[in-house]
Amino acid sequence: MQRIEQSLSLGLAMPRLLLLAAALTLVTAGARAQHVTYLHAFQCEPDGDEPTGSLTLDAAGNLYGTTWGGGTDNAGTVFKVSPQGEETILHSFALGGTDGANPSGVTLVFDAAGNLYGVTGEGGNQNYNNGTVFKLAPDGTETILHVFTTDGFFPFGLSIDQEGNLYGTTWRGGAYDDGTVFKVTPTETETLYNFRGSPGPFSAVSGVVVDPEGNLYGTSEYGGTEDGGTVFELNASGQETVLLNIDGSLGLYPEWGLFRSAGGRLYGTSYEGVGFQGAVWRVAGQGKSTLLHQFEGAPDGGGPVGTLAEDSSGNLYGTTAKGGTGPCKWGCGTIYEISAAGVESVSYSFSDTDGGYNPQGGLILDSEGNLYGTTAEGGDGKNCGTVFKFTP
Repeated sequence: MQRIEQSLSLGLAMPRLLLLAAALTLVTAGARAQHVTYLHAFQCEPDGDEPTGSLTLDAAGNLYGTTWGGGTDNAGTVFKVSPQGEETILHSFALGGTDGANPSGVTLVFDAAGNLYGVTGEGGNQNYNNGTVFKLAPDGTETILHVFTTDGFFPFGLSIDQEGNLYGTTWRGGAYDDGTVFKVTPTETETLYNFRGSPGPFSAVSGVVVDPEGNLYGTSEYGGTEDGGTVFELNASGQETVLLNIDGSLGLYPEWGLFRSAGGRLYGTSYEGVGFQGAVWRVAGQGKSTLLHQFEGAPDGGGPVGTLAEDSSGNLYGTTAKGGTGPCKWGCGTIYEISAAGVESVSYSFSDTDGGYNPQGGLILDSEGNLYGTTAEGGDGKNCGTVFKFTP
């Protein structure tokens, strides 16, 4: 995957993306007033740098997320941003010991007791540096729940079920070095499935979603009959089924996970496609899919990132890392909407001159219909990224 390959080649510094300023107002061609408010601009050190992944929201409206770098040791952070934009660093990861380092594309999850869980792409064991699963208690105490060695490398996730069990994927490692699906319980970590290369799925870089019956659903960046990635299901007995082989008709190389709607429908994105701009699609059954939108770059978006969000009317919202009308070389990214009728529109184009740009995570919806996300670059001059609020 591009994000991992770049991070490995550059050590601990992933390629920067950008954004923030004050509040911007955009009036679309449809004459709807839409607002983007930048709640926080990261300062790199000792603050975080390059937030990635989608945010998590608590009942009080506080937002939680991770940064790839920054903090006290430039190994990343876990942060909290209040509805008023006040930021608190809950944990700064440390290099050289047993702590994790450099969370990438991580969406944190809560349990019923208010504990936060996440993964780091590196750290844990100095001999392997393959990443960790961690827990943060409400008082800020960190516990490392699992350290990956030969059982996985560069974990993604997490999802949590009704019993508090955690599920995720690793990019590489496992029995065939093609990645794994894992489960973490209060007492142990179990490898549920070892990917083993084409024609099956491998390199799952986005975690899994779990349904009420305990079935897991995810995407792999590679594998399948066209080697363009897959959508897979892993049932409660550990049996793997390929639901979709991603080919040119749906784009290629899904780098982000699936979104499961309230009605149980599965939606996904491909980072590339015809014209290399990516697509949004829905799983319509085993071997069946519906293409919802194919991105075109500018003025449309390009390179959809993160998982989708859905409002009460069935409209979908997401972000792209490229495209739009911003002055970046490949476009600065967008917020887009796909209506319940299947019509796509660009709600906001990011810019590197008057705000944040290059989002590297999806959106999360609050009870009032506001959406929240991050940009990996931009801000107040430090170019360390932002947290924003978008009102459709």
